[in-house]
Amino acid sequence: MIRVKRILFGVVTAFILLLNVCGFANDIFADTKGEVSIFLYSQQENFEKHPVVGSKLKVWKLSDEYENKEKKEIVDSLEKLSVDELDKKFENSRVTEPSGVDGKIVVSNLENGAYYVREVTDTQKEYEVEPFAFKISDSEKVYTIKPKFIRKIPKETPRGKVKLLKISNEQKTLENVGFKLISRTASGDFEVFVSGKYTFDEKGESKVLYTDKNGEIFVDNLPVGEYIFREVEPLAGYIVKSTDTMFKITSENMVQLKVVNDKTNKGEKVFVKTSNAKNPEFLEGAIFRVTVKKDGNYIPVQRDGKDYEITSKKNGEFKVSDLDFGTYYLWEIKAPKGYKQLSEPIEFVIDENSKTNEITVIKNEPFKPMIPKTGDIVFISMVIGGAIVFITGYVISREKKKYR
Repeated sequence: MIRVKRILFGVVTAFILLLNVCGFANDIFADTKGEVSIFLYSQQENFEKHPVVGSKLKVWKLSDEYENKEKKEIVDSLEKLSVDELDKKFENSRVTEPSGVDGKIVVSNLENGAYYVREVTDTQKEYEVEPFAFKISDSEKVYTIKPKFIRKIPKETPRGKVKLLKISNEQKTLENVGFKLISRTASGDFEVFVSGKYTFDEKGESKVLYTDKNGEIFVDNLPVGEYIFREVEPLAGYIVKSTDTMFKITSENMVQLKVVNDKTNKGEKVFVKTSNAKNPEFLEGAIFRVTVKKDGNYIPVQRDGKDYEITSKKNGEFKVSDLDFGTYYLWEIKAPKGYKQLSEPIEFVIDENSKTNEITVIKNEPFKPMIPKTGDIVFISMVIGGAIVFITGYVISREKKKYR
């Protein structure tokens, strides 16, 4: 019996020793890998911290070359790499569970070394965690990291579109009418930059937008705001009631505008005054009077109670405008200096196409000095010499009679 007790005592003692040994072994062979607790929070304007919930992070174990680099240096060196490129460069990575209601994410079982972290959340949310780095060392196994690189994602403003229809009061679509698109802001009015035909583009250029064969201008990708279509190149023969047409972009819906011009029976025409030389020169200072022909007579057109007269500029150009459709005549009442005045009128027609028709060039001949020929010089000399001889003889004969 005593022997049995001794055996049982030995077994129990051995079991206790075994438990102690196992416990000691656990202490010796315990997992030496580290753990980090990451707390994600936003920093509002009023400095209150708010946990960011539902963010997933991807953690890459970096190669040994990064262990001696500063954390900021690590982030800067990897920021241009995509997730796929990072996966190829560093094969050891993991994706965390989403952050909880307290903004906490725990990443455990981490080996010693440097780690790079980037957010890989699937869904769009108000805040985004910027990349950061941390290190696990032998001296410390548990870390608490509170990244402050959390930025608010700007809400994407809707982009809208606008279609302008240009027609006459007769419901005829008007092609090739030029408009400038203006953005009206608190800082003033600015021309809108576009690319292609026509899309809002900050890196595009400001240009005149022209109505197509359907009388339309279509612009898309416009940010929310107030805008103006400003008519800068109207069609001849039409009255522009209002130069500016205002509209607002408030959503992704298309804004449709209709701009109506009344047809008019007035037009304009451009002329250019030049010399008739082989290499013509522009002539400045020619004055023309605009007339109409009635019963065989040329009647001056009146402007503000005076005859309608136009003078050519340095580039030889002059223009008649705001004339009723019909046939007119230009009379040159003063020629450019050194040139002959025209003796015949210049006929022209004003209609809806006269503005865009080819420019009419009016040429003048220069004055030529009268240089007598050789035979003419001899004849003139003989005439002058004969006259002198005759006058001299006449004077002498008078003197002789006087002293007789």
